[in-house]
Amino acid sequence: MWAIENLKDFEYTLSVRSKVPPQRLSGLMDCSESEVQRQAKSVERTLKRFAQAVVGSLDNSAKVDSFLQELDLKCISKDHDWRAIFAEIRAQDVAFEGHKRILLVKYMQYLSFRKELLDFICQKRAGLEQTASHTSVNVSQPPGGVALQQGVAARTPVPKSFERLPLGELVEIPITTKGCLDIHLAGRRFRLSGGRHPCFVAENGVTHFLTRGRNIVGRHPESDIVIDSDFFDVSRTHLLIEWDGSKFANLTDLSSRGTYLPAELVPPRQR
Repeated sequence: MWAIENLKDFEYTLSVRSKVPPQRLSGLMDCSESEVQRQAKSVERTLKRFAQAVVGSLDNSAKVDSFLQELDLKCISKDHDWRAIFAEIRAQDVAFEGHKRILLVKYMQYLSFRKELLDFICQKRAGLEQTASHTSVNVSQPPGGVALQQGVAARTPVPKSFERLPLGELVEIPITTKGCLDIHLAGRRFRLSGGRHPCFVAENGVTHFLTRGRNIVGRHPESDIVIDSDFFDVSRTHLLIEWDGSKFANLTDLSSRGTYLPAELVPPRQR
């Protein structure tokens, strides 16, 4: 049984299932353009549902169980036995709430990989491989750093020295009292400024002061930090910043196109 494993072993078991199987890649490459686009939209919708469930679990861990109980398992991929794992884990009692949250996070990572793969295939069909700076797909490492601008793929300005945060996993970072820390949300650069009143600054100069506790960043109008709707490559619920008034903040990426930090701030075990 999957559920008898301790949390650390369970997390590792799911981590190795976060990539799309090679045989799936071959099938996707043979799909029509309309089918690839349909799948990409479906995956993005599912990603949003899972991200909302993860955010909801921060207030009440029982919400993860409610989400799983209401989930139609037909929407879960059979790749890597994901559907069977979901069926088994959601049948467990409250003693396995930790397993259930990890299950949501790791499946989000699988969906994120699959979404990037589908986007890459769409770009390849449109002859945009060079724009995306990829001419082939490595199944062990998804094509990343591609933002869509007005329906055309464009290279993101994310520096090579930056690392993408692991989707759904908390990363602690220092809030410097001097200077600013660059944070890239998909293809957009933001800055996190420290001091007595830390703030999140968009590339267009719009400044949002952090509040103690949870700060949800995204284009959704009910976000704590609402990003300009023109920044369409930023997700509606993109990033969670938790700050307790100290010199550190916790970041959790909830997006389909990624949050990027300087590599030295991403713990090696999470790269």
